[in-house]
Amino acid sequence: MIVGLSLGAWSQSPSLTMTVNKNPVPIGERFKLTITLKGTQGNIVPPDFSDFTIYAGPSRSTSTQWVNGVVSMEVSHSYFLVPEKLGKFTIQSASAQTETGTLKSSSLDIEVVKNDAAAQNNSSPATSNRVQGGGGSTGDCMVRMFANKTEVVVGEPLVVTYMLYNRYPRFDLEQHEQLPQHSGFWKDDKLVESPQWAQEFERIDGKDYRKAHLATQVLIPQRAGEL
Repeated sequence: MIVGLSLGAWSQSPSLTMTVNKNPVPIGERFKLTITLKGTQGNIVPPDFSDFTIYAGPSRSTSTQWVNGVVSMEVSHSYFLVPEKLGKFTIQSASAQTETGTLKSSSLDIEVVKNDAAAQNNSSPATSNRVQGGGGSTGDCMVRMFANKTEVVVGEPLVVTYMLYNRYPRFDLEQHEQLPQHSGFWKDDKLVESPQWAQEFERIDGKDYRKAHLATQVLIPQRAGEL
């Protein structure tokens, strides 16, 4: 995201930082990673998150202040990540393309430790998968998308429901911050403010999952073709 400012002088030295809200992280538990660009404008480029499942993000926020002609600005991109493997992992530096060149953050070493509650229930972690409704391999934590139809004409609404399936007993259930972008569609996101676990479990591929409704998305195709 590029944010333009033309008034005043910068009050900060340009910097790019990357932080997490917890470390070490129990396996299967969400943690928040935030990349923050201060004192300049630019395009934030995230690092590779291939060692983790991206639960949500990026969620973007911007803060700008003008005081006596001096500009103070901060842009943050946040991701919610879920570790699926034990061990120590390095998240490489994020970068930002700015007017004066490229800024880089420090890398982060993340330690993923055993989830004691999960171990007591003999729940062994597996690779998480985001799959569309009805099929595909399953892991211990995943988000599934269910569409009410697979073929529509231009201008005809399509309703997509997002459901979270989870087998970890200490999973922190919060509001889903952002839904996927779908090129070629007008969309209306309806997020569930306080998601709740359903009372009944659902069995998938021989495993019992708790499930929660995260969001509903209304999509209206704007052009013909396979989108």
